[in-house]
Amino acid sequence: MLKSVSRLKKEVFSLNILKKRNFIALISYLCPFALFISPATAVTARLGVVKAQENAAQWQEITKRLQATGVDYCIVDASKWRNETDLGGVRVLLLPNVDSLDWAQASALEVWMARGGRVIVTGPTGNLSLPEVRKQLRSLFGAYWGFSNSFPIALEVVGGQLVPTQPQAMSGDLVGGTLIPTKADSEAAAIWVTEERVPAVVFSNRAIYIGWRWGMEGVATPAFDTAWLEAALGRYGVTRQSNLSMLKRSEPAQCNEGNPLLPPQQEAPILRDRE
Repeated sequence: MLKSVSRLKKEVFSLNILKKRNFIALISYLCPFALFISPATAVTARLGVVKAQENAAQWQEITKRLQATGVDYCIVDASKWRNETDLGGVRVLLLPNVDSLDWAQASALEVWMARGGRVIVTGPTGNLSLPEVRKQLRSLFGAYWGFSNSFPIALEVVGGQLVPTQPQAMSGDLVGGTLIPTKADSEAAAIWVTEERVPAVVFSNRAIYIGWRWGMEGVATPAFDTAWLEAALGRYGVTRQSNLSMLKRSEPAQCNEGNPLLPPQQEAPILRDRE
């Protein structure tokens, strides 16, 4: 009886050793392939920023705020942007105060967003476009810049779906604009503290609209702008930690350099606050 038990223990021990060896062999087989996973594959989201004639004078301040987020980004030159392939491997597109977009750019946005691309819009973007283009953009953005406020107004965060973590983004007066929601899923993330309590930041499934001229000196502090951009990017999964392609370079690359691909059909993740 004792010999049988001893033999059984030896067999179990031998089986465990065999399993461990097989597991180690499997890992050894797979590891070389893991070394060839490119940063672009590992990144869950890539940020593209539209540089246009309208925001050229603000570009230094815009760049300062982008660098403060610690997120790698590429540039979309509006003068060369004609179709969706010009967005390269971008997953989230920032349009900072781009007053005018043409029909080709709006159509490219529509195709790109239908494939999973997401936008963050600031200021009166698209307001100087042709009427039919404005109508298209309002549908894509989930809101539009209705009119400018004539004096500085305090901002109040509402709803809890899009909340900056830094306290400097929760206070202070600034001159912005009243946003008009256009879709059933458009919600206010912040309001202007007036009697009417009109929207200052609006988000929907595919877009976030920030209702002031983000990145313009004298409108809001760099810390205020940066905190709100980080909150918007975080909703789409773009953070310092998740963006593995962070590179040390003096000038960001063009978004379509070496990667003229549309976003995959899988949508960029939307991160929601835990209840």
